[in-house]
Amino acid sequence: MTRNCPRCGTSRPPSATQCDCGHEFRELQGYRVAVLYAPADEPYMSQLSKHLAPLAREGVNVWHAGDIAPGSNHSAETNLHIDTDDVLIILASADYVASDDCYSRQLYDALLNRNKIIISVILRPCDWLRTPIASRDIYCSSRKGPAIISKLANPDDAWIEVANHVRKRLGEERTYEPWYSSPSGNISRAERLSSEKYAILENTSQNGTRVYRLGEFNTIGRSIKNNIAIVHPSVSRQHCIISMRTRAYDPIVSADRDGTGYFLHDLNSLHGTTINGCPVNVFNGGIFHGLRNGDHLRVGDIEMRFLLVD
Repeated sequence: MTRNCPRCGTSRPPSATQCDCGHEFRELQGYRVAVLYAPADEPYMSQLSKHLAPLAREGVNVWHAGDIAPGSNHSAETNLHIDTDDVLIILASADYVASDDCYSRQLYDALLNRNKIIISVILRPCDWLRTPIASRDIYCSSRKGPAIISKLANPDDAWIEVANHVRKRLGEERTYEPWYSSPSGNISRAERLSSEKYAILENTSQNGTRVYRLGEFNTIGRSIKNNIAIVHPSVSRQHCIISMRTRAYDPIVSADRDGTGYFLHDLNSLHGTTINGCPVNVFNGGIFHGLRNGDHLRVGDIEMRFLLVD
């Protein structure tokens, strides 16, 4: 058995602590991986667990709902693992996106934690783009977009890639990078956007001007569970997401801006979202639509402005 260097790909003996390229191997023992899925997708979980077995033999604690003892509180135990585990693998299907688990407060909090590794795998065709999981890494077998496991000729190839990606990410430092990005050292995406600027939203529609400072991942809606809560009847409970993404290496963002920056994704809201008067669903390209300094947003009937501030 050998260990592969995540930087150069060279195979090294299991006892090696450093590669010839200078990369230091990190021990995997003690890391925790949780797999989230709907009960109807148990056969897919069984396939994945076989490919995660080598990680478990190296000391990684792999947990899934099948490990919950009869009579235990299913929600409480699941939420505990969402909060505390290092890696979340989400097996998305029509059953999962229809469940409350896909919209739980604990999962929203996990999505906000950029140090937590989150990978979503699309098992069967479903409207996953309208759910919160669309804001983080989606398994892609090519640059054409996310792969659907049930449509692959050999699903084992996909499961091997997922398991290898988990191994690679656990062996890296905890600086978040999208799955399909190019190596860029330990510089965060926020630092690459600008070391001197930060982004804000100005809300001028409700009782004077209100300013919200944006992080790397922001949920906007009427519910107080959002980190930007706007209480107005025209705003849906979960209305839209503004997150930092990398256009050049991300196959599901729109083609209307290049480089690293903030992108908006509407969560199928009732009254819609517009950028400079244009509904986001008429843009060409992907699902996330790029924002530029000074853009005017309309979230329901609420007028807002996106600004980069020195």
